[in-house]
Amino acid sequence: MEALQSGAAESRRTHLSGVRLAALALAAVIVALMLAAAAQAYVPGRLVWARTSGTAAHERGFSAIAKAPHGQFYGAGWVETSAAKGEDVLVVKFDAAGRVLWTRTWDGGGGAADDWAQSATSDAKGNVYVIGLAGGVTSSDIVTIKYSAAGKRQWVARWAGDGGSSDDPRAIAVDAQGNVVVAGARYSGPGITGIVVVKYDAGGVEKWVRLREPNPLDLQDGGKWPADLALDAAGDVYVTGYSYHDSVGQAVTFKLASADGAELYKATYDAAAGSYANAIAVRGQAVVITGSAAQTASQEDVLVVKYDLALVEQYRLEYADPRGAQARDWGNDVAIGARGNAYVAGYSNCPPPGGYGYYNSALLLKVSDDGSMAQWARRYKPSGMGASTDLLILDGSDNLYAAGEIDTDASEENMLVMKYSATGIRKWVRSWHDTGKDDDWPGGLVLGGSKALYVAGGGNARGDVYRAVALRIDR
Repeated sequence: MEALQSGAAESRRTHLSGVRLAALALAAVIVALMLAAAAQAYVPGRLVWARTSGTAAHERGFSAIAKAPHGQFYGAGWVETSAAKGEDVLVVKFDAAGRVLWTRTWDGGGGAADDWAQSATSDAKGNVYVIGLAGGVTSSDIVTIKYSAAGKRQWVARWAGDGGSSDDPRAIAVDAQGNVVVAGARYSGPGITGIVVVKYDAGGVEKWVRLREPNPLDLQDGGKWPADLALDAAGDVYVTGYSYHDSVGQAVTFKLASADGAELYKATYDAAAGSYANAIAVRGQAVVITGSAAQTASQEDVLVVKYDLALVEQYRLEYADPRGAQARDWGNDVAIGARGNAYVAGYSNCPPPGGYGYYNSALLLKVSDDGSMAQWARRYKPSGMGASTDLLILDGSDNLYAAGEIDTDASEENMLVMKYSATGIRKWVRSWHDTGKDDDWPGGLVLGGSKALYVAGGGNARGDVYRAVALRIDR
């Protein structure tokens, strides 16, 4: 009996020891999972993932991005299908984890001529719209394509002008009813460049076309180029760009009626040595453009002009880099904050102190309420390198997210993404480069949910292969 009791006690001790070991093992697993979760916790500025695609036989690149519901987004650009067919329009939809949901390509039927997407936008239902170029043997057309959220091509609209012109796509916007407006440049002859604006209904049927071309009876009236467009709440269209008059550039902005494209208002900015508009933003009752203005041939300043919806000027600002009289400063993109302030992304380019040559600094600035001054200006320049910003978006708190390039040497650029607060405090800087030695670039950026910033662009991989890239960065 004592032997049986002793054996039973030993069995219980062995069982309890096994339970304790199992509990310890489970605790170790839980701790490991907790540590892994902590390592993946939300950290502003952290690169969460990077997705690249493209091979030597089928190179790719993204030149635009568009937002989709549920943290999803689209990248749009080009893919090289074969040497015989050239490049085709490429549209890829990603989910929040960077997984590809679908991929679509479009061939304009021009043989080896190139087709590619220049800009993209989306609507509340998640439909995506791209504007691009459809290449031909002797000319090119502006093509607009709509895809559903599920990737079904809804329609293709191709604007060919008179059939003999070469047309260059620039910008696209969609209104609340699904009407689409596109703008581009029209090259109709040697030295004859005009602006074309086309509106399509939700089914892709052309509603109206407006051309702004040089006046053949005015020998001083030169070429005209569109840079950007935006819509107001009523669907009226605002286009900005520049026009040459007597060989001097003039920033020009005009407003077209939603219904029939009639020109309602026009504003021109004169500067002694030229002015140029690169971007436009419309919010509420405000219209703001940015670009550059030169009062002398040796210096250019960031141009910021605010208009009301009738294009009556509210203020103008020519911001000059205070570090040098020979500085050349540009505004590349503009956004309007919740309180109506204008924010600009661009670059400053001025001679180094006591030296020769030039270097770029990425430039962000906030304009005061009355437009009399830059409320703050911030520059970013890595040591021994240059930097610039081309793209700008804001979140609901007027934090700024800007993207551009870092010049690492004479032949290489890396992608640059930065966040600044509404008060000009730099929150983080992130750079990205592919495995090759040529340029990497951002094509667009959008916000996803409350934490994600998505960037679409391109990179150069080892072997001189261009690849499309999509990034997610914690905001």
